[in-house]
Amino acid sequence: MKRCTDLLTAGLVALCACGSAPTGPGQEGEEPQPPSRLLFIGNSYTADNGGLETVVAGLALSAHPETPLHAEEITFGGYTLEDHWDTPSTLDSINDGNWDVVVLQEQSTRPMDDPDLMMLYASLLDSVITGAGASTCLFMTWAREYDPGMIDSLAWAYGWVGESLGATVAPVGLAWQSCLTGHPEIDLYQDDGSHPTPAGTYLTACVFYAVLWGESPVGTGFVSDSTITDEERLAMQEVAWETVQAYGTPP
Repeated sequence: MKRCTDLLTAGLVALCACGSAPTGPGQEGEEPQPPSRLLFIGNSYTADNGGLETVVAGLALSAHPETPLHAEEITFGGYTLEDHWDTPSTLDSINDGNWDVVVLQEQSTRPMDDPDLMMLYASLLDSVITGAGASTCLFMTWAREYDPGMIDSLAWAYGWVGESLGATVAPVGLAWQSCLTGHPEIDLYQDDGSHPTPAGTYLTACVFYAVLWGESPVGTGFVSDSTITDEERLAMQEVAWETVQAYGTPP
């Protein structure tokens, strides 16, 4: 499935109350260049709740209404990076999209079950991404609700691949771990203990905003679902920013 989102100022104003996000320091005192064209490649973790790309774009336009963002996703249920490598339309979209950043989300258990295979196909896709003039960002996913210890293997695998490729890692799984510990009242999981609720997708988007824009999402007025309270919105924004600051945005 391929889906795109073009968010313009008027459309977002109609959907949300806009606020400004305070600017935080970039790595080594340098702020990243915010993307204007952003592609997410993954599976249902990315596609759920209307699409992660729509929530990231909503946050970005809420903070910067003067700067439209074009965001797309390419997602198929259960897909691995290997599956995407074997899908010509995915490769064509990378090559033809004039992207600034392409985000890669591996299938949820492959980083633990076969990190070498994850490395192989992340490397192959990264070669296409960088060859097309874009930067690669890795989407560190979260542990299953019934197996929180998964996060150790996930964080290691994504960190290893990111360092090897010189790619940025969005530490989403670590933010989920922190939120589950500090704010257990926020329900991040669907009933299957795996897929994200709207709150889970919102927290994930806050991490991506913090990483790719180099700014704190704290105070941003955009919220992607009416079930998310103001208190939950602020708590997730704070967790995302604290996690990204603690993790850094390598390289």
